[in-house]
Amino acid sequence: MQGESSGQTRLSIAELKLYFTTVIDWISSVFECTESEMKGLEWGRLYESYHATAYNPGKIQKKVLALYADPYVKDRKGIFEYILGGEQDKKLLNIRMFDDATKKSVYAVQTAKAQATGRSNCPY
Repeated sequence: MQGESSGQTRLSIAELKLYFTTVIDWISSVFECTESEMKGLEWGRLYESYHATAYNPGKIQKKVLALYADPYVKDRKGIFEYILGGEQDKKLLNIRMFDDATKKSVYAVQTAKAQATGRSNCPY
C-alpha cells in the first residue's frame, strides 16, 4: 500500500510541477517585462481565467508601460489583471484623479462660498 501511496504522491507532484511550469510559461509569453508588482499575484487564477485569450506581447508591453507612467494609477498590481481582462475593470487600477491636498483645497473654497451665501455645501 505504501508503494501505491508514494506513486500517487509523485504523480501529483509531477502534475503540480507541470501546471506550475505551464502558468509561468504563459505569463512569459504574454508579458515581456518582469515588474516587482507581479510578485504575489494570483497567477493560477489569472491563468485559468485568461489563458484561452490570444495576446500580442508587444501591445501588452506598451499598455503596461503607459499605465506605469500614468500618475493617477495608484495600484500597479492591478495593471496586469486589468490588461488581461480587456481593460474593462478600472477598479483594479485604483485611479485617483485628485490628491488629498487638491480635495481639501476645493472643499475649503466650496465651504467658504456656501457660508458667504448662507447655504450648506452638503447636498443632503
